[in-house]
Amino acid sequence: MRLPFCSRIIKAISIIFVAGAVITSAPSVDAQDPTEKDYISAKTLLTAGKNIVGETIAYPTGKAKISSLVITIAPGTETGWHKHGVPLYAYILSGEVTVDYGDKGKRTYKAGEAFMEAMDNWHNGVSTGSEPVRILTVYMGADGASNVIHKK
Repeated sequence: MRLPFCSRIIKAISIIFVAGAVITSAPSVDAQDPTEKDYISAKTLLTAGKNIVGETIAYPTGKAKISSLVITIAPGTETGWHKHGVPLYAYILSGEVTVDYGDKGKRTYKAGEAFMEAMDNWHNGVSTGSEPVRILTVYMGADGASNVIHKK
């Protein structure tokens, strides 16, 4: 005996509904904690409250404006004397740079090193390696604040 058309539709919808309920109530195969699933390891590169010359890190006032750049400096090239109006995180991707901090001394940074750069202290960087130095920089600035202030 054949069911009327409406009854067949209702029966089909019921079967789909029950199948959907069974599928959605089944435990997820991918129920791991995302930290376990997505990460192999995490390595802290830097934790700091002061920068490389001992200045306390202070954020500028105003609306936040974060800028990130990869700066490449050819061997033997200087940055010129400058300072920063905002906190600056730097990570050496490759090469080597030596920074002269005046009366605070000189420091050489190599690939894999991270630091918070001096802010209110004039400094000059020189690419001292045999290959260009590549530096990942993150300026933690604000609208109207100068990331770099060049000495005149």
